[in-house]
Amino acid sequence: MGRVLLLEDHHAFTYLFERVFEDRLDHCFNAGEVAARGGALERAGQRWDYAFIDFELSDPRFTGFAALEYLLEESPDTKIVVFTAIGERGRTLFALAAREWFKAWTVLDKQAASDATLRKVAVGEDPAPQWQHWLAKSSVVNGLFEKQSWLQLWQLWATYRGSQTAICKAGKVGPNPVREFGKGALKAIELLKHDVPSIDVKVRNAGAMMPYQRGNEATQVPLVEFYHTHSNFFNAPELPEILERVKPWNRIGR
Repeated sequence: MGRVLLLEDHHAFTYLFERVFEDRLDHCFNAGEVAARGGALERAGQRWDYAFIDFELSDPRFTGFAALEYLLEESPDTKIVVFTAIGERGRTLFALAAREWFKAWTVLDKQAASDATLRKVAVGEDPAPQWQHWLAKSSVVNGLFEKQSWLQLWQLWATYRGSQTAICKAGKVGPNPVREFGKGALKAIELLKHDVPSIDVKVRNAGAMMPYQRGNEATQVPLVEFYHTHSNFFNAPELPEILERVKPWNRIGR
């Protein structure tokens, strides 16, 4: 096999990956390094066969999305392994988006990383085939962005806790798109729960910026909780540009 990329901002896994992949390993600690290292490999006539990509990095300017964008453009034949603590906030949505929008190959939970799982990759085997069942349902992530304006509405909905009046005023949008978003986003969450039962939809800390409007809690609460549970995904700095490129609103129903 050729070279292997590990995008991981901690040293904890360095020894494990070096033990398996030896001098074929390129360990990058931030997404900015990936482009520089990839360019050097290309000039040397080499490429990455596999790329292990973490999502949340210590540099707040980037997430693993930045590396996925580079690989899709510059090294499309590289097999992508989403390498993350899958149970942490936003990771499941990141993994689904990585498959749907960047053709990721598989997922490897950091807790399952070992000599045995990495050696499977070294011989071309999926180290965690149990994830393929719900990765096959990755298109459900598109439903979270049924309209081009929905990322902004997700953010406004969470900030103003579903208050239609406040959302309309802050977002300079009419009431009909807000009501349509509330109903559509709730439906998207229910579909996610059905297709990916392990997804976390329970809030850990939704804050209390303003009270819910009495009588509307059935829609307000689930959306606010879902947003805050997956806030790392919704607030990824690369997400707006990715959505403009992949246009998930055009992928629904394909």
